[in-house]
Amino acid sequence: MTDRDPDRPPQLTDEELDRLLTVADDALERQIRARSDVDALLTGLFDAVPPAPGANDWPSVARVRLRSIIAALYRADILAAELHAVYPDKARARGLAGGVTDAFTCARVDDLATVPDLLRLLTVATARALATSLSRTVTTDHLLESYLSAVIARLIRTLGQALAETGDLAVELDRLAAPDATATMDLCGMDLSRQRVSPIDVLFDFIWDDATIWPAGVNVNVLESSVTLGDGRYRIITKSDLRPCG
Repeated sequence: MTDRDPDRPPQLTDEELDRLLTVADDALERQIRARSDVDALLTGLFDAVPPAPGANDWPSVARVRLRSIIAALYRADILAAELHAVYPDKARARGLAGGVTDAFTCARVDDLATVPDLLRLLTVATARALATSLSRTVTTDHLLESYLSAVIARLIRTLGQALAETGDLAVELDRLAAPDATATMDLCGMDLSRQRVSPIDVLFDFIWDDATIWPAGVNVNVLESSVTLGDGRYRIITKSDLRPCG
């Protein structure tokens, strides 16, 4: 008989191991149910509220909002691709990923005239994401099921926010005259304190000046990502995959 190493913890008995695995399995199932709660997902979807417009938001902030939507759909496209790679129902995952990619492709043209089409494509993509959440995941792997539930929940929240912002933007575009394309790139003197401008990449090529009011904590990033134009104005030059392709 050999002495037990005092630095090594005692081994679990078979009964103790069974109890531990049962507790872990129950905890994982509760986590999956929480992330797959359709009522909670729908509540989050319909609670998505676009930024409140300011008095002088038009026309430049319309373009800022579109860029924010592009950034959201960039994230959604990545989530949909992750889901497609591991989701057991390949046909359903392919349809969802295709719907999200169609919406992202439409958005990144960076043209306000495409907003009605984008709204339609986003509605389809969101409906497919909800249908995927409602469908039964054919897998006995609890870890995979938990991962899929988490990705789908994030995807629905991201699409829901983009859909809300696109719907709000479509209403504003329908109510007001179409803005001049050049004017929509000018943020000089604008109050953007209530707008979503993160990451700063979404504002590639926008013009601003010292009178532009940014959301808290954004000023330094904007200045570091800009070049001086020599007339008191600056141009944002940060490049990334969010740069519009149009």
